[in-house]
Amino acid sequence: MLEQLFGSKTAEGVILYIVTSGSGHIRGIATQLDLEKTQVDRTIKRLEASGILVSKLAGRTRIFELNPRLAYKKELIA
Repeated sequence: MLEQLFGSKTAEGVILYIVTSGSGHIRGIATQLDLEKTQVDRTIKRLEASGILVSKLAGRTRIFELNPRLAYKKELIA
């Protein structure tokens, strides 16, 4: 369903993972979705550049979550 909206099956999986978990890091998302880390990394960078995701550092790990200012965040979570 979200694949058409965000452009790929990987993007759909990443967004669904973050929506259900609240946040995530590249290795955890890649492991959970059974994808290559590089594939998840490219997708997350694209989603962050488009303003859908934001990130913060927790130690040496970059944690990603939905942008709290995302105009359609409520609809996406629902």
